[in-house]
Amino acid sequence: MSPQEQARPAGRLAVPAAPAPAAPQPDPHQALQPLLEAAARTRARVAVLRVPMHWRGRPWLSGRLEVLLKAAWFLLPHGRLVGQLWRRRDHDLIVVREFLTALLIVVWPLIWPLRARVHFLINHNLQEAHRRGLERRVLRLLHRTGCRFACFETTAGFAELGIVPDDARFLVIPHPLAGAPAARPAPAPGTPPVVGVIGAVRAEKGSAALLEALLRLREQGRLAARLLLGCPEAEVLAHWQARGFEALDTARREAYLAALDRSDLVILNYQRERYQYRPSGVAADALARGAAVVCPDFPLMRQQLSVPAAVGAVFAGPDDLPAAVERALALRPTLPAALAAHQQARDATALARRLDEFVAARHRRARAPVEA
Repeated sequence: MSPQEQARPAGRLAVPAAPAPAAPQPDPHQALQPLLEAAARTRARVAVLRVPMHWRGRPWLSGRLEVLLKAAWFLLPHGRLVGQLWRRRDHDLIVVREFLTALLIVVWPLIWPLRARVHFLINHNLQEAHRRGLERRVLRLLHRTGCRFACFETTAGFAELGIVPDDARFLVIPHPLAGAPAARPAPAPGTPPVVGVIGAVRAEKGSAALLEALLRLREQGRLAARLLLGCPEAEVLAHWQARGFEALDTARREAYLAALDRSDLVILNYQRERYQYRPSGVAADALARGAAVVCPDFPLMRQQLSVPAAVGAVFAGPDDLPAAVERALALRPTLPAALAAHQQARDATALARRLDEFVAARHRRARAPVEA
């Protein structure tokens, strides 16, 4: 959040100017914007809320102390969430985005009376429950005490934790796709495709190994493509530009989208431990800009790229990457029609329809006679 300047009084009789309102924190998951639009289009009363969490690192803090202060800082917006939910207690459905499982349990007793209409959208939470014992135990406790969840694409990953999903308590929606993909001009004959690796270069994204693999494939003559790296890290860009990649600084949102626009194919190499049960926002952004996608064969991402039509390919491991790239590039003639089908199934209108269907089904169950 950028700092706001404060006006100063000009003299003894001057009235101090009112401070400028704080700039809202940027949405960390802009690919989910169609979900907010969908809530506004439903026939039922639906709201989508998020728990805004922003933390600037304090290098002078020790690790343990920083963890404690960070938890206390993030508990504040979870507390504010309670008031937001009670103010909307007349709604048919409330979907909560971006929450921390371990902090939700602290305020859960205050939310419990509203549990029938509140669904917490699982994203990183399920993955963390597979990695950490505390997260796993808290998620199970929330489920046992009536918490309801929403998830993208599929309920894969819950059964392994001892949580059995059911239609009444689990809202399953497709990952949103923003807008209609822009039409791209047909490439000139013989023009090599642009293969992009887009996004911050972090260990959990497996970026370095992927960049090395793509260079090796091109040097071996197995990948006839221009290689593009778009990331916000200047030193990383300089390093890979020297090794033959086109480089784009994606620190600004506009530049990030421009990098996606330049890419015919975007490749992701997420690590299983961190992303096996998560969808990909970068994949959604790439598809929304008209690019095909290759990513690891994880349940949610596989569904993102295959339902309702193939808009990319998945790979099981490094040895399978060349074949996946070849399959994805072979989709170029049919990609516009496939992306149009995705847009129709995943835009705000489609999501609104799914939310209304879920609310209607719940009302039908409530009216159904109880069997003797």
